[in-house]
Amino acid sequence: MPTPYIDILLTNLNSSEKKSVDYHFSIKDNSEDVLLRKYIMAVKNGADEENDDLNVNRMLKSRAFEQITDILVSDYHLHNKGNFSFHDQAILRLKKKLLLARILSKSLNQNKLSSFKTFLNITISEAIKNEVYEVAIEGLSLKKYIFAIRSGPREFKKIGKQIAFYEMCQKRIFYAGDCFYNIIINNNLLKFKNDKLFHNYIVRSIRLLKKDYQKYKSHQINYYLHIILMFYYEKQKKYFLSAKYCKTLFSIVKNSKVVYREERLGNALLNLSQYKTFTENYNDAARSAKEAQKYYIENSSSFLLSKEQEFTIYFYHGKYDKAMVCMQDLLNHKLIDTGNFSRAKYIYYHSALLFAQKKHKESHKLLNKSLEIEKEKSAWNISLKIMNIMLCIELNKIDEASRKLETLRKYVQRHEKSSEIKQRDVLIVKTLRELEKDGFNYNGNNKVVAKMLKELAQKNKPTSWEHYSPELIPFHEWLG
Repeated sequence: MPTPYIDILLTNLNSSEKKSVDYHFSIKDNSEDVLLRKYIMAVKNGADEENDDLNVNRMLKSRAFEQITDILVSDYHLHNKGNFSFHDQAILRLKKKLLLARILSKSLNQNKLSSFKTFLNITISEAIKNEVYEVAIEGLSLKKYIFAIRSGPREFKKIGKQIAFYEMCQKRIFYAGDCFYNIIINNNLLKFKNDKLFHNYIVRSIRLLKKDYQKYKSHQINYYLHIILMFYYEKQKKYFLSAKYCKTLFSIVKNSKVVYREERLGNALLNLSQYKTFTENYNDAARSAKEAQKYYIENSSSFLLSKEQEFTIYFYHGKYDKAMVCMQDLLNHKLIDTGNFSRAKYIYYHSALLFAQKKHKESHKLLNKSLEIEKEKSAWNISLKIMNIMLCIELNKIDEASRKLETLRKYVQRHEKSSEIKQRDVLIVKTLRELEKDGFNYNGNNKVVAKMLKELAQKNKPTSWEHYSPELIPFHEWLG
């Protein structure tokens, strides 16, 4: 192996991998090759490669690579709690057993056959139980050619049918995974001419996955099926049904070692929190968001997202003190500086929170610090500009409000044909321009403005306000 690879591998070990390396060397005695150990530990810890003590030859680097790979496939690393999920551990453990079976099969004699067959049957049974079908298939193939030939054509055909069954089961799990990614993760993986074709693809996927689950009883197929069912009803805004399937999904993940992941439990609760928000059951929504955080690593982006969702729910519910506590947690989170947009977005949230508390001067001052959002061609930019105008009106800066409105009007006009501009944005700009004729004063007498506000207040329309959109303060509620 080329020598640079080992340096790259060593310097990019994650925390759990470094822990396994440290553990390996902590149990070695003094007879361990001193130079090899010194080299591995030094490069792992980021020592200067120009150090004379680290100028080791190519052969030693090759030995170092073998040493590290042995450590990373050791039982200590593979089965150390937190490194891998139960299913991942099962896959790795069973593949090691299969490798052992392959090795033993090369030196079989009459005395070994019985114990080898028992070992192989246990491995196959465990692989089927944990849905590690690639191991089950290969194990059955070994059994077929070593034992079935001796037993006759009936046993040979029987094992052949078993192999075909589990090959199809594995194929259907792959299909379920593809449906999940095509529908949920990235709708652009499959190109649809219109929403109807996309809808038909979802309905067909659900129908086929239901049949597959009935036939193969796969926990993985059932897991993907319920995520797609959640998404299907969410698209139709049938949030009570989405919540129902979300709860079932949580139960599936919690009670099946095959699909169990703590992050998946967190994701289910976070989705449930959203559905509760959409039905304005804010108490349950906040409870689910907080519960989700227990399943995430605190320094992860998922934890940050769940905390952001908790903030938003409190904001919608008017519980501004609790929202402020969440806001401080967000601004102090370790991941806040991983991108300028994240910090700018939370400053914008903070400004909106002050606005909602009628602290308009503080809100306006803070809003100007979130200008990083303006570099993003997104709905955040529009919402920031609109809130800026709202603040100018609240602070009676009428001339400034007019200037900012004209800038916004031109911006919307330039980008109106892009997906960035929503119909609601266009209508808000029209409402503000009509309001400008009365010096931005609205007392309910302007029938044109009243009509526009009524349209903005409607639900399930292209101009409707939406939860979890950048428009934290609904424009129609503020003006109305």
